[in-house]
Amino acid sequence: MKTNSPKTQCFPAILVFAALALAFTGAAHAATIIYEDDFNRNGTLNGSTPVPVDTGGALWKDNGVFHTTSTALGGSVTSTAGSATLPFTPTSGFVYTLEADVIVNTASTNWASIGFSSSIDNSPSPTAGGAPTMLVRGAAFGGNWVQPFSSGLTTFGPSPGPAANAAGTSNTLTLVLDTTGAAWTVSAFINGTADGSFTYGTNPTIAAVGINWGTDATFTRVELSSVPEPATWGLLAGAGTVLVTLRRRKA
Repeated sequence: MKTNSPKTQCFPAILVFAALALAFTGAAHAATIIYEDDFNRNGTLNGSTPVPVDTGGALWKDNGVFHTTSTALGGSVTSTAGSATLPFTPTSGFVYTLEADVIVNTASTNWASIGFSSSIDNSPSPTAGGAPTMLVRGAAFGGNWVQPFSSGLTTFGPSPGPAANAAGTSNTLTLVLDTTGAAWTVSAFINGTADGSFTYGTNPTIAAVGINWGTDATFTRVELSSVPEPATWGLLAGAGTVLVTLRRRKA
């Protein structure tokens, strides 16, 4: 009776390993949502849970002036001034994306912002300092304007930045924090258009993420997501491919 050689017997295991490595590589590029809030509820924001996605039972913390409103077209949160934060500490080896849809309701030089913060008690705004933020103004420098900040009032990107949509119209603000290298980087986008990037000499201390108002503004969505460093899964996939190639050469 003919029996399979050890090489033949291990071949299916090699194929399984390679398939799993490739599958994990694809999964590594899929974003994991940490927080997502569409504000589709009625009541105060302070002490409420982000819906539809919350991680670890986190609750919004604000100064009690933010109110959520549910409508047939979706929810929103409004205030004339203030800030709201959720706990968040980044881990090295990930790319984090903070994104929000915001409407600046009045054409003024005041602003609304998104960003990271050094403390759950600190505003995610340029004036609070210490962590990356970006803002949008209803009117400034002859038009609607956005500006990213690496830390405090230290700006990066063009000044003024790309034009934002007009007051009363939604804008999508995006901050991408990359912690995969020894020196972290942050990049800003307005409605999908790049608005500069910055590499830190000393990585910022971050303990929260959130939104801030210096004007009459409406947020309709806030989302924080992460993607792990692709290098680890890429090595696994590469190892699986090499094993399959070597097995075919020996067959």
